[in-house]
Amino acid sequence: MAAWCQAHDVRHDTYGEGELVQTFENKVAELLGFEAGHFVITGTLAQTVALRVACQDRNNPLTALHPTAHILVHERSNYQLLDHFTSLNVGTPYRPWTANDLKAQPDRLGAALYELPMREIGGQLPDMTNR
Repeated sequence: MAAWCQAHDVRHDTYGEGELVQTFENKVAELLGFEAGHFVITGTLAQTVALRVACQDRNNPLTALHPTAHILVHERSNYQLLDHFTSLNVGTPYRPWTANDLKAQPDRLGAALYELPMREIGGQLPDMTNR
């Protein structure tokens, strides 16, 4: 990759800055029919950013997360350090949650994160025949 960048006079990008990343963002945005795009370094960071934005838009920090959500299990709930949102565990750790699990929550939610597949519980997917 370094050799390709040198051959094409592309300077190395730093955390999403630089011509290469900006060109990529614009190309993806155009392909998807959006005004702009934004490259995020990791999927986990993208999840946290999306949840933060959703909660801010709704002026409600309460976010529904499955007990095995990646940002809870593997990221040590790092979103709490910046006070982006407040997590509410929904469902059980052994099966995908359902719309009924969400409806059972008495509090109004600002956002919900649904990871597919749910790899911590064996890659389970929700039953789409019983919606």
